[in-house]
Amino acid sequence: MENVETQSTSSEELVPSPPSPLPPPRVYKPCFVCQDKS
Repeated sequence: MENVETQSTSSEELVPSPPSPLPPPRVYKPCFVCQDKS
């Protein structure tokens, strides 16, 4: 059980790091297309 708690903390710290920069570019791409079509 101790191994799972340690891995969970490491995974949670690495997961929020990449998703933060990924969401901005993803939303920007669709927004650009929506404006162009409008």
